[in-house]
Amino acid sequence: MTKPTGRGGMTLIEILLALIVMVLGVLGILALFPPAMESAKESMEETNAAIVGESVAQGLTNAMRLSIYDTAKSQIVATLTHDLQAGTVKMKYRFSLPKIQSASDPVWMHFPSTTSPPDPDNGATLAANYDPEGDNRLFLLAGDGWVKETTDNVKKINDPTDCYNQFAFSFDIRKVYTMEYLIKPTPQPNPEKPGSNYTEKDLDPLMKLYEFRIYIFRTAQQMGAMGGGGTTTAGPGTDLRHLVGIVSKRIAAQ
Repeated sequence: MTKPTGRGGMTLIEILLALIVMVLGVLGILALFPPAMESAKESMEETNAAIVGESVAQGLTNAMRLSIYDTAKSQIVATLTHDLQAGTVKMKYRFSLPKIQSASDPVWMHFPSTTSPPDPDNGATLAANYDPEGDNRLFLLAGDGWVKETTDNVKKINDPTDCYNQFAFSFDIRKVYTMEYLIKPTPQPNPEKPGSNYTEKDLDPLMKLYEFRIYIFRTAQQMGAMGGGGTTTAGPGTDLRHLVGIVSKRIAAQ
């Protein structure tokens, strides 16, 4: 007689071990989702920031090409035409270009200004420890007027599908000292003023190269703040913000 062959099944310990291996594998896959979502968000922010920064830089280039010299102020005045909103000012922002201050330490002027409506002659002089993320003075991207009216309430609760209107910008200007060689180390004679040497006041209208620093921010408004927020300069939508990128550009005035 032949002895019957025994057939054994899986034990409880084997089942538990299989479940542990499966759970560890699933948890490993799930752990990849948060970094992937964060990376996608950062990529979206950087892409939109680059688009906005290039658009503002182009707008400033056009403004500088069409700038005029205001004889009453003895300053060059430019008008930035862009999708922007600063207080009650929309689409067109007029600002005065700074004069030369010092060859060794050129002064940065920040726009938009500190008043509402913005005063083109009231740009803020930046401190050495300037923190753009702590500054409420921003140009909001207003968007198309008709679309803005229909999506305004949705925007106020931070609609994730309306990315463009969640960005804002501001910019600094300083004049580049391109004729320092006429003053340092020794002031050179000024042919237009016989017997006199060049001074910074003489050189200021001759130097027309300016350096711009454009700050691009991602903005949002806190839940429950639908009735307002922000500042009198930028308006609603600036309760939460962080700096995404900085675009530097040198542009010559006409």
